[in-house]
Amino acid sequence: MASTPPAFDLACYVVTDRHVLARGVGPSDSTAGGSVAASEDDLVAAVTAAVRPGGATCVQLREKSLGTLALVRLARRLGEVCRAAGVPLLINDRVDVALAAGQDVGVHLGQDDLPLSDARRLLGRDRLIGITVESPEQAVAAYCGGADYLGTSAVFATPTKEHPHGLPPLGPAGLAAILQAVADEERKWRTEGRLPPERISYDCPVVAIGGISATNVVRLFQDVDTALDASSSDSKTTSDTVAAARGSLAGVAVVSAILADADPERAASSLASLVRPLVAARRRPPLNPQTPLSEPAVKLLERVCAAVSRVRTSRPLVQNITNYVAMRVSADATLAFGGSPLMAHATDEAADIVGFVGALVINIGTLSQNWVAGMRIAAAEANKRDVPIVLDPVGAGATPFRMTTSHGLLTDFKVAILKGNQAEVAALLSHHHSLQPPDVGADAATVVAADGAAQRGVDSAGDLADPCAVARAAARAYSTVACMTGPVDHISDGQVVVRCYNGHARLSGITATGCTAAALAGCLAAVSPDDPLAAAVGAVLVLGVAAERAVSHPSGNAGPASFRVALFDALEAVGPDSVAKLARLDVVS
Repeated sequence: MASTPPAFDLACYVVTDRHVLARGVGPSDSTAGGSVAASEDDLVAAVTAAVRPGGATCVQLREKSLGTLALVRLARRLGEVCRAAGVPLLINDRVDVALAAGQDVGVHLGQDDLPLSDARRLLGRDRLIGITVESPEQAVAAYCGGADYLGTSAVFATPTKEHPHGLPPLGPAGLAAILQAVADEERKWRTEGRLPPERISYDCPVVAIGGISATNVVRLFQDVDTALDASSSDSKTTSDTVAAARGSLAGVAVVSAILADADPERAASSLASLVRPLVAARRRPPLNPQTPLSEPAVKLLERVCAAVSRVRTSRPLVQNITNYVAMRVSADATLAFGGSPLMAHATDEAADIVGFVGALVINIGTLSQNWVAGMRIAAAEANKRDVPIVLDPVGAGATPFRMTTSHGLLTDFKVAILKGNQAEVAALLSHHHSLQPPDVGADAATVVAADGAAQRGVDSAGDLADPCAVARAAARAYSTVACMTGPVDHISDGQVVVRCYNGHARLSGITATGCTAAALAGCLAAVSPDDPLAAAVGAVLVLGVAAERAVSHPSGNAGPASFRVALFDALEAVGPDSVAKLARLDVVS
């Protein structure tokens, strides 16, 4: 028997209610206690439609009016549907029905149901158990008790989710308080370097329920963020726990928003398309450091660590044609990491310098025609000598000049690594697609996936709905390794996508950290010219590990200036052993 529950996605969680589903009976004139109920066949058909690809990601069977035999029969039918769709099924309240329904069926318990510890003893570790919580205190208790996820009491008033007497709806502020309590508790245990006795992972996602629909879900996420930001003014709440609290909100659970619709498949797909980017945009807690890496991740990490070791021993010379803001930062980072920086952009010497460096880093942050000429001369010489090129297309989507410069470098020369934020990479991918004949362009799904991250100056505003698809497509479009940085970094060689989870929110609060990643990639590419994937992955892992070490320093989290100092100290200390020990990554085929 497995020792951990299966992976699950709470983004679009549907809770059943045959009274809401009943034909001609909408949520406004029927409640769970009403006399009109749809047939079991109708419910199975509705759930089957809702869990089709792109729709509901989790199903809870909650039919309080059914007897035990009828409930078991219905649970087994829905179990077959959910199993075929790859979606987990949970039973509301009834551990006995979950046991009878199948070996992969979980349970969702309320505060007055069987205690969590007893349910876990009966169901084991390989089944999901969710707990409804009505307050921060209950959330902490359920977290420490080993719940796999938490469901809230109703966020807004709704006839399908009754509150205990005298308990008002949570509202966004109440939901934020629960999220913050879970994040604070998680941080406490992480700091101690151990888990609560009943937990097997630090992470405990939260799903919100009650009066949520496609019309208010975006505003709900925004209002929760506003409430969390307000909590950060409390001296006991740090920026990283606020980020973790945001990441804990993993989805929404609905009844009427899907089952009261005449087309449950369309309703589920529409809601999921709204919720997925909202969840993806939030900084999720990092992977559980106790979770073993997959075999592909282990092998890739071995290549990364070998490259880091070579940088430390060989001190590669790296040419940087970079912007005024990043020059000193990139040079200092290169030195701290173990490389030797050469900052030169003059056209008169560009080709000569490439003749004796190990890698060329091109950063378009401060452009002029003379700089572009120097970049192209250097790139041509680098290709002639097989010197790897790292391109940082700073603000590629901000102006036509930046876009044509970046695209021209990528198409006219062989670039080993394209390192950009989500907006930059997505803009380049969209531009590339726009230049292709109609019958040659990228598929529609990839183009849609590139929407979401907008360019704001040289920064990225917003997040992509499917960053894996965008990174992979960009790598294929430009025949390079695409290294797309963000709350989670996505690196692809066009085949696999590597997701790297190290880092800290403070990196976005100081200038030129993206440029720093490009400089580190240049160091690693110089010693691994035939392995640009390992070089790109190594760059973001080294920077992420250094950032995490910096904020753990007594003064490193006091503010942006102290963090910058601590970051460079940490960069100097990061070596192959610390990367091997602290790296958090996975590989997606």
